[in-house]
Amino acid sequence: MTRSLFALLLLVSLPAFAQSPQPAATPAPAPAPAPAAPPAATAPTPPPTPAEIDRQRAAQVSTLKLLRDKNVITEEEYQAALKDLGELGARAKDANTFVMGKFATSVYGFVQTDFLFNSTQSYASDFAANFQVARPGTYAAANSRLVFTARDSRLGFRLSAPAPAGFNVTAVFEGDFLGSEPGIFQNTGGTPPVAGTTNSEAAFFLNPTFRIRHAYLKAETPVVDVTIGQTWNLLGWQPAFIPVVVQWPGLIGELYGRAPQLKLSKAFKSDFITVEAAAAALRPVQRDSSLPNGEAGVRLTFNKWAGVHTAYLTGTSALPLSLAITGDVRAFHIPEFSAAPVASNAATGGAFAIDAFIPIIPGTLANRANSLALTAEFVRGMGIADQYTGFSSGVTNPALPPDANGNPVAFPARVDANLAAYDAAGTLHLVQNQSFFASLEYYLPVLEGKVGVFGGYYQTDILNTDDFSNAATARRRRVSLAEAGLLWDPVPALRFGADYGLIRDAYADGTTAWNWSVLGSAFLFF
Repeated sequence: MTRSLFALLLLVSLPAFAQSPQPAATPAPAPAPAPAAPPAATAPTPPPTPAEIDRQRAAQVSTLKLLRDKNVITEEEYQAALKDLGELGARAKDANTFVMGKFATSVYGFVQTDFLFNSTQSYASDFAANFQVARPGTYAAANSRLVFTARDSRLGFRLSAPAPAGFNVTAVFEGDFLGSEPGIFQNTGGTPPVAGTTNSEAAFFLNPTFRIRHAYLKAETPVVDVTIGQTWNLLGWQPAFIPVVVQWPGLIGELYGRAPQLKLSKAFKSDFITVEAAAAALRPVQRDSSLPNGEAGVRLTFNKWAGVHTAYLTGTSALPLSLAITGDVRAFHIPEFSAAPVASNAATGGAFAIDAFIPIIPGTLANRANSLALTAEFVRGMGIADQYTGFSSGVTNPALPPDANGNPVAFPARVDANLAAYDAAGTLHLVQNQSFFASLEYYLPVLEGKVGVFGGYYQTDILNTDDFSNAATARRRRVSLAEAGLLWDPVPALRFGADYGLIRDAYADGTTAWNWSVLGSAFLFF
């Protein structure tokens, strides 16, 4: 019985014994690791093939720089875009760009608001340009004017089209809201508005007209670059030498203008110097001349010596030491001085210009602080009023004898004002002028160079004002501008500017007229 009881207890305890922890077995020693194989050499990443670029370009929205970094656009396309968008300065690389297939479109511009106070009511529009200052003793000279405007805001598009390797085919369309409207506010004159019409001061400022600034296509090839359409005049190698100002360009004594044209250009580059040559046929200054204006020039840039330059207030860039020499030739066929002309008088006008940008204290975009630069221009020419914004010489043709009933008779000049006129003896003269400016810009060694101060002197002389016979009280002899201001970039996309300007206008009869102004501007770039 005892043996039977012991066997029963043993059977009951076996499951518990099987579940009790057992002492761990001593692990076998791990084998020694095999020596690591040397890393394989990394092959350089080959550049993307055209097919790979096409796949990446299926649909992308980004900035030019990021698209270049992601190989969506090539380095060649990127550099071509920066050149086309040169007015944006360093902001060009951040232009918002949409890529669809092989086409890339950049959208750019800025919203601008200006506050302008003038001590006189000399200017019919909202900027001084090269218009005459009202003579002392007149109502306009004795009263001031204040303008708030957003009319200089801009919008632009740049389109890049498919092209073989080594070629770039692009187009630029850009406009602003400075278009002329009929009536007393039109820059070129006009009839006063009729009472009750919408042609009012409020309509001029609140409902501005969109106008073309640039509309051109360009083909860059290994042999020559071809530009066709409306863009900057070549005289003065514009816009490379536009000075920094808050006053709206073009200023007194500053070449500033755009025209439809056909231009051929070529750049020869080395590490130290780049030589650019260009020639262009432009819109005739007088269509009845039946000949285009001709312009040509050469520009030298010394690549190892660069400074910081702001053109107007809209584009800050690192610009190398630069020198340009350009020229212009144009033809005129002016009707003989008669109420019913049957013949014409021919004349040839033109000009030469010397422009320079000199970095006195070098600087970079990454470090603008303490950089100092000089921009300067000298021009001499005749019959070139269209090369200056709102140029006014005060010169007009003499009056023709009245008709048989004593009514005044108009002379059909068939040419824009301020280019050419007859004297009292019926001899044709082209208006001759000489202009120059010098502008300094300095970026303070505080706030990372985001504050710049600048100042300049600008002057235009009408060299042959005494050749003309209309009243000396109307004709100008010399006009000059002295201005100084500052700019501030609190964040990269935002810029504020302010300046003071003093204009002195010397009339041919010895009278001097003055206008001083204070301007403030705010920009948001996109």
